Amino acid sequence: MDKLITIAAFLLLISFANAAHAEKAVIQDQAYAEDPTGKLDFAKARKLPLTLFTGTLLKGYTASAMWVRIRVSAPNSTEPLFLSVDPQFIDEIALYDPLQPRAPPVITGDRYPHPRDMPLWHSNLLRLHQQLPVQEYWLRVRSTSAVMMEMKLLHPDEIPVQYRAIHQVQDTYTGVLLVVLLWTAIMLLRQRGEAVLLAFFGQQLTSLLMSLSYFGQLRQWFGHGPHAHWFDFTTSFLIIAITAATVHFHHTLLASNWPNNKHLKLLKMIWLPVAASFVLLLYGYARPALQLNMIIMQAAPFLLFSVAASTPQKLVGLTPPILPRMVMIAHYGLVLLLMSAISLSALGMLQIGILIDYRIVTLLSILVMLGLLQWRSWRMQHLEQRRKMRAQQLRQRISLENSRLEVQKSFASMLAHEVKTPLSVLRLAAAMPDQQAELKKHTDKAILEISAVIDRFESLFMQDSPAAKPVHASAFDVMQEIETIRAHTGATRMKLSGQSLPGFATDKALFRIIIASLMENAMKHGDMEKPKHIRVTKQRRGSKQGIAIEFTNAPGMAGFPDPDKLFAQFYRAPAAHKQTSSDHGLDIVKAITRALGGTIEYLPSPRRIRFRIWLPNLA
Repeated sequence: MDKLITIAAFLLLISFANAAHAEKAVIQDQAYAEDPTGKLDFAKARKLPLTLFTGTLLKGYTASAMWVRIRVSAPNSTEPLFLSVDPQFIDEIALYDPLQPRAPPVITGDRYPHPRDMPLWHSNLLRLHQQLPVQEYWLRVRSTSAVMMEMKLLHPDEIPVQYRAIHQVQDTYTGVLLVVLLWTAIMLLRQRGEAVLLAFFGQQLTSLLMSLSYFGQLRQWFGHGPHAHWFDFTTSFLIIAITAATVHFHHTLLASNWPNNKHLKLLKMIWLPVAASFVLLLYGYARPALQLNMIIMQAAPFLLFSVAASTPQKLVGLTPPILPRMVMIAHYGLVLLLMSAISLSALGMLQIGILIDYRIVTLLSILVMLGLLQWRSWRMQHLEQRRKMRAQQLRQRISLENSRLEVQKSFASMLAHEVKTPLSVLRLAAAMPDQQAELKKHTDKAILEISAVIDRFESLFMQDSPAAKPVHASAFDVMQEIETIRAHTGATRMKLSGQSLPGFATDKALFRIIIASLMENAMKHGDMEKPKHIRVTKQRRGSKQGIAIEFTNAPGMAGFPDPDKLFAQFYRAPAAHKQTSSDHGLDIVKAITRALGGTIEYLPSPRRIRFRIWLPNLA
C-alpha cells in the first residue's frame, strides 16, 4: 500500500511538472518584413511578404524599417507577459496588437525615456496583453546603428531572477574592466607616463564607458531624465570613440616596437575617416557615421596585421624590437579574426549572439593584451639593463681611450724632454773639432742616454705584450749584485747595509733594472747634501721566503712625489721636469716587480722618501 501511494505521488508530481511546463509561454515563430521607405503604417505593413527566422535577426546597417511578427503561445492568457528585446541601443521599437488595431502602439527604445510603470531592465521591455492562447504581435524596429534583435518572453516572477543573473554578468564584466583600468593606472605611474600604457589607459577608459552605454546601464541609471535621446547619441559617439582609441593605442604600440618602420604611415591614413565619422555624427548623420566607422573597424585590423607582417627583419639592428616580430604577427592575426567576426555579425553576414560576442571578444583581447604588456614591461626592463651595460662599457672604452690619449701625450712630452739634452750635447760635441777625446766622451754619453730612453719606452710598451720576455730565475748574491750596480751607476754615496739571503734566486736582468732605477731615482731627485741608504733584510710573506730592499733619501728640489700618481705611466714630480733622466720610471719598476711575484710600496715619513720592494725567492 505504501509503495502504491509513493508511486502515485511521484506520477502526480510529474504530471504537475509537465502541466507547468506546458503552460509556460513561448514564442512559436518569428518572421520579418522590410519597409525600405520607412513610412508604411501597420495596416500596409501586414501585407508585406514575410521571411521566417530563428534566434537573432541581423540586418546590418539599413535605413529601412523592419516589421517583425511574432506568435506567442500562452495557455494561461490571464497571466501578464513581458517581451524583452535586446540590445537596448535600438532607437525605436513600436508594439502593435492586431486585436486592438486602433490603439496607439506602445513605443520604447534608446531615444525614449524608460517607462516609469515598467520595472528597471537592461534592455527594452514591453508588456503584452495576452487575450488568446495563441496571439500575434507586430514590432516596428528602427535603428541608426546595426539592426540586431533577440527576443524572449518573461513572466513577472522571472524578471527579478533574470535581472539579477544578467546584472551579475554585466557587473562582473564591468568589474574586470575596472580592474584592468586600475592595473593600467598603476603601471602608468610606475613607468612615469609611458606612451603605450597611456594610450592603453585611454582605450580601456573609453571601453568601460562604451560598455555601460552599449549594454543599457547608463539608460537604467538615468533613463527617467528628460533628455533620453542623448543616450542614443552617447552610444553612437562612444562606438566611434572606441575605434579611435583602439587605433591610437595600436599605432603607439607598433611605433614603440619599430620606430623606423615606414609602413606605419598606412595607419595614419585611418585618422581621416575617423575624423569624418565624428563630423557626420555631430551634424546629425548618425547612420552614415556609424557605417563609416564599421568600414574602419573592418579595415583597421587588416592594416595592423599588414604592418606587423610586412616589417622587415633588418629593422632589428642596433635597436631591437621590444616584442618579437612573430608574436606581434600572431596577435594581430587573432585581432583580425575576432574583429572580422564582429563586423560581419553587425552587417548581418554572420549569425552569432548579440551580447556574448562583444564581451567575449573584448575580454579575450584584454587578457591577450595584458599578457603582451606585462611581457613588454619585462622586456623593456631587460633591454634597459642591456642599454645601461652597453653605456657603461662605452663609458669605460671612452675612459680607456682618453687614458691612452693622455699616455700618448705624456709619452711625446717625455720623449721630447728626454732626447732634447742628449741631442744638444751631440750638437755641441760636433762643434769641437780640436778635442777628439772630449768629443768622443760626450758623444758616447749622449748616445747612451738616448739608448737608455729608447730602452725605457721599449720596456714600457712590451711589459703587457704577449711577446714580453719570460722570467728566467738564477741564484746570485744579492748584496754583491747591489754593490756592483752601485759602482756601475756611480751611486757610491748611497750607503748599503743589511744581510743577504744565500742562494736567493730571481731573474737577474730584471733585478738589475729595478735596483738601478731606484738608485738613480734617489740620486737624481733626492737632496744632494744628505745621505741616502739601501737596506736589505730577509722577510717571509705567507709561505714564501724573500728579501725586502728599502731605498731611503731626503727629498730634493722636486719635493715629495704625489702618492696617487706615483706609479702612473711617465709620471714625474712637477719640479723634476727640469731635470734630465734616463732611468726607468716607477711604473715600469712596479710592472717588473709584479712580474717577479713581488711588490713595491711607497712609505714616506715626514722628512724622508722611502720605497720598499719585496721579492720572493724563486729557487
